[in-house]
Amino acid sequence: MEETKGWSVRRALLLMALLGQAYAQYKRPKGPVALPRPYRLAAAFAGKAYAGVSAALAFLAESDRDAVLAFRGTIRTDEWVSDGMARQIACPFAPRMGRTHEGFTDIYVSMRSKIAEALDSVAPAKPLYIAGHSLGGALAVLAAADLASAGRRPVVYTFGAPRAGDPRFACRFGRLVPESHRVANLYDIVTRLPPPVWWSPVTNAFYFYRHVPGLVRIEFRLGPRSGNHALRGYFRALARRDPAWAASLGAAFEAEDD
Repeated sequence: MEETKGWSVRRALLLMALLGQAYAQYKRPKGPVALPRPYRLAAAFAGKAYAGVSAALAFLAESDRDAVLAFRGTIRTDEWVSDGMARQIACPFAPRMGRTHEGFTDIYVSMRSKIAEALDSVAPAKPLYIAGHSLGGALAVLAAADLASAGRRPVVYTFGAPRAGDPRFACRFGRLVPESHRVANLYDIVTRLPPPVWWSPVTNAFYFYRHVPGLVRIEFRLGPRSGNHALRGYFRALARRDPAWAASLGAAFEAEDD
């Protein structure tokens, strides 16, 4: 397993326990969000994918020591459509930021103002972690780039994330967000999407993609291909490195659909 500077297995497991509740938040919108202690729910965010229908996609959790912005992965059909909208647009967060995936960017922008409003109540000096799985990993990268452009210094952990932008965006992200950990299973096909060079039949143009820095490579196989992408697979693979800590989190993951 390759590790990056500042990487923490315990932090990764804790963030995955929180991400598990991002899925539960969507599936049981009126139910409780069972966050690991000592976190409390500070705000919840609904985002809009291709169909323009609001759905729970993220939340902000806070403790006395830090705050966590957590993004779930794909569940809805319209989110799958947005995942496939791999044409690129100019990154809207700051000048000279390169180009980003249109579908991912549209989803994040639909939540952007609410996220910024919620973070106004979090002390700027308090550490901010941004985490995401699958589609949520791409949203976490976009959020981190946005917030870092505005002066925040988030720490990012993503799991099974696709590429979010072009080489210029990846390079700028690396400068803006020096502590980023992109956990990728060698057998997870989603981490290979969109491909480095993608042609759009709609625009008849080629688009170039590059992962953001900070690769943490792991290996596990769980049945069919979808198992190699599931959040629970990532959790179980890393839990082997600190089983007592993993057990203490009491994480129970919903069945992810992507």
